[in-house]
Amino acid sequence: MGADRILLATDYPFEQTSREGARAFLVDADIPDSDRNLIAHGNWERLREGIVR
Repeated sequence: MGADRILLATDYPFEQTSREGARAFLVDADIPDSDRNLIAHGNWERLREGIVR
């Protein structure tokens, strides 16, 4: 599948916790930082470039 096809998301409303849940998964995952950055925000930034309002 590849890191370029994964988005990180949580349910609304977001309640910040200390290293729990989705954030902890991403921080602790045994993946390269480049993949972590794509999943955390890079893929969304790429996708939203094509959104026209």
